[in-house]
Amino acid sequence: MTLSRRRTRHYADMNDSTCHFHNALRKYKKSDWKWEVLFYCEQADVSDYEIKVIALHDTYNNGYNSTTGGERGYKVSDETRQRLSDAHIGQTPWNKGLKGQGLGNKNGLGFKHTDEARAKISAAGRRPCSEETKRKIGLANKKRAAERRLLHGQAFARD
Repeated sequence: MTLSRRRTRHYADMNDSTCHFHNALRKYKKSDWKWEVLFYCEQADVSDYEIKVIALHDTYNNGYNSTTGGERGYKVSDETRQRLSDAHIGQTPWNKGLKGQGLGNKNGLGFKHTDEARAKISAAGRRPCSEETKRKIGLANKKRAAERRLLHGQAFARD
């Protein structure tokens, strides 16, 4: 990824993020930042060099890097894990008591409506139409079909 593209992506993402670096981008003017290429290397070596440079300048502990680099994920200490665990003790899980539709599968696949619910859905789909309404719907359908036939070069009449 080019430096220009990386910078553009950071500025685009900064309004939807609360990470330390994006907070700083919002706080300081663009002219306060210096963006530069440190060195060039092969694409296969980028992750290894990133890890080394972040460690060399200690930008994980004393800078804006939120990972140790190399796209290997976050380094979470045992102390941080314990603090997160303690903070959630006694809280009700977000999905407690929920079951069925949408949990753990796409679009509620596998969910079965009760017979009563199916009857309600079926009844809601039907609505009584007067003879006048039925006639209007029929005329509209005939008009639409005739327009389609004209569009496809079939200009003969059908009854």
